[in-house]
Amino acid sequence: MGLCCVVEMSNCLKLTQEESSQFKSILGISDWTLNEDTLRAIIAQTLRTIPFTNIMMLTRDRRPPSREEILTDMLSMKGGPCGHYNPFMASFLTTLGFDCSLVPGWMNSVLCHIAIIVKLANKKFWIDCGNGHPYLSPLELRDGATASHAGLVYRMVKCGEKTYQIFHNHSNQGDFEVNYEFMDQPVEFNFFDQMVKSHYVEEDFGPFLTGLRLIMFPNDELFAIRNKELLTTEKGVLKKHKFSDIKELTETIDARFVNARYPMDAVFESLGWT
Repeated sequence: MGLCCVVEMSNCLKLTQEESSQFKSILGISDWTLNEDTLRAIIAQTLRTIPFTNIMMLTRDRRPPSREEILTDMLSMKGGPCGHYNPFMASFLTTLGFDCSLVPGWMNSVLCHIAIIVKLANKKFWIDCGNGHPYLSPLELRDGATASHAGLVYRMVKCGEKTYQIFHNHSNQGDFEVNYEFMDQPVEFNFFDQMVKSHYVEEDFGPFLTGLRLIMFPNDELFAIRNKELLTTEKGVLKKHKFSDIKELTETIDARFVNARYPMDAVFESLGWT
């Protein structure tokens, strides 16, 4: 897993103060201090409000998003995948005074993910708002750091000088399984250009051009649509519901995501769903 384009600061999707103020208003942030509790609260509030989703990927041409499209999707509360969400959040947190970097992640030895490292006092924290099961709580960058929410327990394991793996266990069933690996090595956003392009162009590079993903955590519980199935948790216990038809799926999205106003007809056309 060699790296190129390594720099000290990785935050090149820069938000203006006006854009930052707009997002603070969306989240209801007025006062803050640079500490772990604030960081945790901002991440949780963001994932209660802005979904991880591939919807806008499906409705646009097969090409990487522009800066304007990323900002529009996030500020209109439509959300996006890791290539939207994590660079945006790193930039937003930077405007608040946090020291943020983007770092690369691999699944099955393929560079396919972006995560965030935040330096705070004498510690580092890993953040990931853009995974298929986003994480409500940061983890301190150390072997064995563990947190849980909405039925998911996730644990960090150090496996090299700067390399870490994130392990998942759902509802305390079975063993922990590795989800992805990342390196504590800051890179520029353009380090991910080819990876982001692959997500948007190649159907076999991940699931985001062949299915529907829409995930957020109202009340810190899971609300997710995975293809034609609704997944929710109550006190961490997972419930599943298969939509009877496209009409029920559309009505559920329209009712839950009023502000986003997703172009669902274009989504279904892209997926070939009728």
